[in-house]
Amino acid sequence: KEKYETLLKQNGLTAKDQKRYIKAQVINDKLAQSIYGEGGENELSQEELLQQSAEILRLVKPITIKKIDENKVTLPQETLDQKQERYNELKQKLEAGEDFDQLFSAYNEEPLTEQEEKNGKLINIQAYDEPDLRAVVEHSQPGEIAYGTTDVGFYAVKVLPIDASTLAWGGEEIRNMLMETAFQKLIEEELTNTPYHFYI
Repeated sequence: KEKYETLLKQNGLTAKDQKRYIKAQVINDKLAQSIYGEGGENELSQEELLQQSAEILRLVKPITIKKIDENKVTLPQETLDQKQERYNELKQKLEAGEDFDQLFSAYNEEPLTEQEEKNGKLINIQAYDEPDLRAVVEHSQPGEIAYGTTDVGFYAVKVLPIDASTLAWGGEEIRNMLMETAFQKLIEEELTNTPYHFYI
């Protein structure tokens, strides 16, 4: 016992710290097992992946006209007015049926990766990352073009279908995003249902 307490002290810990850590690990293991199975055998089928993806993810190709500079500072009002006119022009062209990809090349100010430009960009509408883009597309469905304005920019976003071809190039990323979402939900439920004194 003395050796154990000395080791904790050398690492700036107390017995209470260690107890909290062990209990947190137990919760983490319990949640992981409920998602992945005892031996990690809970593998989602293609049908399950597509079904859950439709609820949680959006595959998008955004045209962004930026309202901020490289330092994330809002542009001068005169520049913002010009950006608004440019956005209105883009929207009119899209609503008139002009080709989205051609307009993307002409108007987009936020570069995508080569893969994102070719296949689209996956967005988790239940996560906290990419809040501006998520706010624009979260209520949109495949085949639609979503429009929106945030403090970051003006958006015209093409929502693409998530299908078997998407799984061919993005299956691993989709699995990870779905599992992370499920894991986060379970953590929130566990924390809600666990008495506070458990962590003290």
